[in-house]
Amino acid sequence: MIKNIIFDLGRVVLDFEPKKYLMDKIKDEVKVNKLMKVIFAGEEWIRLDEGTITEDEAIERICAGNIELEKEIRMVFDNWYPMLTPIESTIEVINELKIKGYKLYFLSNFHEKAFKYVNEEYPVFKLFDGGIASYKEKLMKPNPEVYKLILEKYNLKAEECVFIDDVRENVEIAEKFGIKGINLTDQRTLKSDLELIL
Repeated sequence: MIKNIIFDLGRVVLDFEPKKYLMDKIKDEVKVNKLMKVIFAGEEWIRLDEGTITEDEAIERICAGNIELEKEIRMVFDNWYPMLTPIESTIEVINELKIKGYKLYFLSNFHEKAFKYVNEEYPVFKLFDGGIASYKEKLMKPNPEVYKLILEKYNLKAEECVFIDDVRENVEIAEKFGIKGINLTDQRTLKSDLELIL
């Protein structure tokens, strides 16, 4: 019997579309593609998720390696957190699950400052019974240790849990622990995907 639903955050609970964000700010597709590569696909982004560097350190490192884009890099990092907005269809599902008595958790790769922003800004975070953000634990999906950690920290039985993530590999690791998995590729199907399991 399923009692616990564990959510990834980015692209499951919160919209995260960096290319759209960059295009809105910069309009130059060549620069946008370069910025996607050096910021959102760069080593520093991973270190931020790991909690092993600060955002200020990341900015300085990225700028140092891409002097010609320094102005744009600083502009991208200036107040980027509002890019993370709640996905209404998921929020509806979360509210319904809460009313039905399920325990709700999150398990997400996330930066410290961005997490603090969304946690304070969006009421949905008050509905969670707990969760793990990678920066705090210095552990990231798909490292198996992070799945062990959420089970142990909240005394959860794997067979009583469902884990929802937009990245297939992350779901597959959860399933190795006996957790039921949903690889969510379209947020609109979340309710029907869950109905097949619950």
